[in-house]
Amino acid sequence: MIKAYNFFKNPLSLITASMICLLLFMGEVKGQDTWIDENIQDWTNQGSYGTYTQTINVGAGTGDVKMVQCIVQNGASATGDCSIGRVQMQESNGILELPEVESVSTAVFTIVAGGAGRSIKLQKYNGSDWEDLTTFSGIGTTGATYTFDVDIDDATILRLASPSAAIYVHDIIIYKYGVSAAANTTLPYFEPFDNDL
Repeated sequence: MIKAYNFFKNPLSLITASMICLLLFMGEVKGQDTWIDENIQDWTNQGSYGTYTQTINVGAGTGDVKMVQCIVQNGASATGDCSIGRVQMQESNGILELPEVESVSTAVFTIVAGGAGRSIKLQKYNGSDWEDLTTFSGIGTTGATYTFDVDIDDATILRLASPSAAIYVHDIIIYKYGVSAAANTTLPYFEPFDNDL
């Protein structure tokens, strides 16, 4: 015989069950915050500099990343903020163009280089040409996170281009317009209490 559990006899159990539901809900919402969330680990390896495309998830659909003078190493080691797997972009000529997304709030990349003081441009396509948004500078031998608030509530194509030297891109996250990459949700803390009621 199945007996219904009365949570109101044990308020702590009611809180625990509520917290589990909240965590499940937050996990679902988090996946809806981004258009692109890539760590390169599922990409096809490309062993020499060349022009390649890679199909990735874009929201509920898919799109193609376009690479020029790039190498893909999906199991390459990582340091600092970076995760395993990377796209290596050739000095000056390397281009990593992302598929079009419906909107953008923040663009986030983890990047590392073989030496200190490297840089790369983040650009957007304006319909006829590529427009500089920012230059990520100070890229060094320890992986770091580089972000830029694009804040465009319209279809957008972004790319990384003009690396000052060989640059390694490990992670790419493009947030939907209206979603902040810096917004960290903290769960409420419940002080334990005496359950002898």
